[in-house]
Amino acid sequence: MTPSPDLSNASDQELVAQAREGSEEAYRELHRRYRGPVYNLILRMVGERDLAEELTQDTFVNMFIGLGTYRPEFKFSPWILKIAKNATVNHVKRGRRFKRKRLDTVGMEVTPDPRWARQMAAAGNPLAIHIHSDPTPLPASTRAELEQALARLKEAARQCIILRDIEGRSYDYIADVLGIPEGTVGSHIHRARKELRATLGHMYDALRRRLAATTT
Repeated sequence: MTPSPDLSNASDQELVAQAREGSEEAYRELHRRYRGPVYNLILRMVGERDLAEELTQDTFVNMFIGLGTYRPEFKFSPWILKIAKNATVNHVKRGRRFKRKRLDTVGMEVTPDPRWARQMAAAGNPLAIHIHSDPTPLPASTRAELEQALARLKEAARQCIILRDIEGRSYDYIADVLGIPEGTVGSHIHRARKELRATLGHMYDALRRRLAATTT
């Protein structure tokens, strides 16, 4: 039996080209790379894990069908996340019901770039504390308050601030994925940070001081 090729170092564009030619290995590698980001985005939108799993599967089916429309001069990640967003929006428009059973914990379920996590922690951003390598973890009650504060934000603001302050995405990336102008992204982020500070009160500044102490 011929061993499967190692595609871990292949670019997204190379994987797409091979997947177009029928390579199952290339498709599986794309799935491995982007299942987490796709699932996280959908989960933030619907707040229900089972539904997010279902729509994640739909996204990858749609991705495979639509590979011929992908233009390799553009990044692959915003393209597939747009497919995920559209699959979710279309699901809701069809009138299917979904419940925000665990909306209070959706915001923290992400897989950020560790380098960005360190930068955000060094800047004293409270949202980074749950991913920073702090030897003394946050109490469950404090973590819950952070999650609940995120949950109270309007959906667009919550999506923007999680993509920016936790996942470390650029403004143009967020604008592309969510289909809104960069200026609107900035407005959502500014408003979300202001609301978080107001909601968390003294805790916000306390977390900033704690982060500053752990990163010096």
